[in-house]
Amino acid sequence: MAEQCAQDAGMPVARFVESMLFEVCGQAERPASLVKKRAMPAAGRVIPISEARRRRRMS
Repeated sequence: MAEQCAQDAGMPVARFVESMLFEVCGQAERPASLVKKRAMPAAGRVIPISEARRRRRMS
C-alpha cells in the first residue's frame, strides 16, 4: 500500500513512509502533552488558588 501511494505521489517509498510517520507522530504528540499538563494538578492534589476560592464559594 505504501509503495502504491509513494508512486502516486512521485516520491521514493522510504521518504513517503518517513513523512507519513512524522505527520502521525507530530499530531499525536501535541494533545498528549496537553493532557499531561491538565492531569498533573489533580494527581498531586494541588489546585490553583483561584480554583480553591471558586470551590469555597460554591459550597
